Amino acid sequence: MRHNEKLLLLLISFVSIINAVGRRYCQTRLVEPKPESVNSGDCFVLVMSKCVWLWIGEFSNIIEKAKVSQTVNICLCELVIWCYYA
Repeated sequence: MRHNEKLLLLLISFVSIINAVGRRYCQTRLVEPKPESVNSGDCFVLVMSKCVWLWIGEFSNIIEKAKVSQTVNICLCELVIWCYYA
């Protein structure tokens, strides 16, 4: 099992928020799943056991949008058995 697969299996065991942040080099990070973690300058992915939500902030840049879209695509491709809604 690849490292990414182990991480994705860990993510679906609880509610988690993945934050895509960065201007020149975009990184994804796990943040605490609470409303205060979300802002309008970044992009976020909410991963739950039955669904994946994508939230794009008003002031996020094109690099963050591309990275978070890639993250959602990986979640849906790897977790197609567990995710019913996208």
